Amino acid sequence: MEYGKLRNFDLNLLVVLGAVLEHQSVSAAADELSMSQSSASHALTRLRRLLGDELFVKTRNRMMPTPKALELAGPINEILQSAGNILLSTASFQPELAERTLHLALGDVGEIMLMPTLLEFVRNTAPSCKIQTVMSLAHEAEQELLDGKLDLYVGFIASPSLDLMCQKLYDDDMVVICATDYPYEGVMTIADYAAADHVIHQIRSLAKTRVDHMLDSRGLRRNSRIITPNASATPFIVSNDKTLIALYPRSLATFMKKVHDIKILELDFDTGTIEVLQYWHRRYNNDPLVSWLRKSMFGMFNDATKNRGG
Repeated sequence: MEYGKLRNFDLNLLVVLGAVLEHQSVSAAADELSMSQSSASHALTRLRRLLGDELFVKTRNRMMPTPKALELAGPINEILQSAGNILLSTASFQPELAERTLHLALGDVGEIMLMPTLLEFVRNTAPSCKIQTVMSLAHEAEQELLDGKLDLYVGFIASPSLDLMCQKLYDDDMVVICATDYPYEGVMTIADYAAADHVIHQIRSLAKTRVDHMLDSRGLRRNSRIITPNASATPFIVSNDKTLIALYPRSLATFMKKVHDIKILELDFDTGTIEVLQYWHRRYNNDPLVSWLRKSMFGMFNDATKNRGG
């Protein structure tokens, strides 16, 4: 591309040329372009000078194009059509026509709770799209969203930059899950909680969780029997061992209770509210696919959390 040569050529002149070619009248072209006839005539004069051709010869009823102008008519129409399609298009994303891979970081809760619903939704609305879930830590997510390796990240990022856009999906809190025959009923005290044997979900990005810091402040410590990075394995472990408990998000505990032989115990101490948000990069804020995807995800998470009653 010879940008240096084009720099001195006002591409708006092509709009005038296209309009005069269509109407074969400077005044009609000026009316369509909402400009004065003198401005349109001046633009035509500049074009004649730049292209070294008369372009149009005035007759009694119209402006007759020269062979050079007729030669330019087809390419100029293509240029203006392409520019209009690219710069002025307001077409929304058409999922039924898309052939894309949707890259999502949903976390354990999102994958377990939402994947069947998400799969059915994509199959029905965007049948040629595929879903790829990605393991992404909060501190890695921004770069992956910027690079387009991720379309959406679901979770919580403590200190997001101004380049990250977000939307709250729901609030969650923590409960205890254990086997149905675990020898404890009622609301669990902090002392009993600390004294129990625990399955602990290890979060790679955190050396200590909020609960660990709270227990430390009271001189208490959890007795960890099993540490696992796989939150989905925890209900299976505790349901088969009546000596173990695990701290678990309420939304996921309620869901898992339907498929595992576990019970849920409330706590008499506050573990804090967990905000679950979806994030996307500002670079893709107006991207039709990302816009469609985040609206769809919001609706699905909203429905899933509304209907999570046990």
